[in-house]
Amino acid sequence: MRIALPLLAALILLTGCYDTGQRVLQRGQDVGLAAGTWRCQNANDKDGGRVVLSGPNQATPGDHVYRAIVDKSGYALRMEKSGDLIIVEADESGGLISHVFLRREADGAYAMLIPDNRPLLEALAKTHGVELSFDRLGPPKPRGAPDKILAFLRGHTGPELKRTSTCRKAG
Repeated sequence: MRIALPLLAALILLTGCYDTGQRVLQRGQDVGLAAGTWRCQNANDKDGGRVVLSGPNQATPGDHVYRAIVDKSGYALRMEKSGDLIIVEADESGGLISHVFLRREADGAYAMLIPDNRPLLEALAKTHGVELSFDRLGPPKPRGAPDKILAFLRGHTGPELKRTSTCRKAG
């Protein structure tokens, strides 16, 4: 199965993604995301933009990295399957690192999911020994050792997330 690129790009640009400030996926997986152009539509039927995806390429043996261009900004994407979700680690060329989630839909589209339920998120963070801060306008910021943040991300199952957009392969 190939994953929708625009969904990933849209996830990266959203202010609701996790701002971790550090890489936690040491090796990216080939999750079947199809290279090409993706179109994303947000929850209130507005055009969410276009993402051009390439890859995956092996940065090192066993480390698959996708490349995405969104609104002229470049991203290196490492991904990992976790249950029915895909954890996306987006490393912007300027050094900003964030994390979002994708879920494949029955029709082949991908839903972009971001953290939304503060009580569930705080409980999940506590379970994994991660400190979670919420700025007034910014995204949630998990803090802790990379292995604990990764366990926190892997602990997401869906109820603590909300759909922000749906991405489909263009053309």
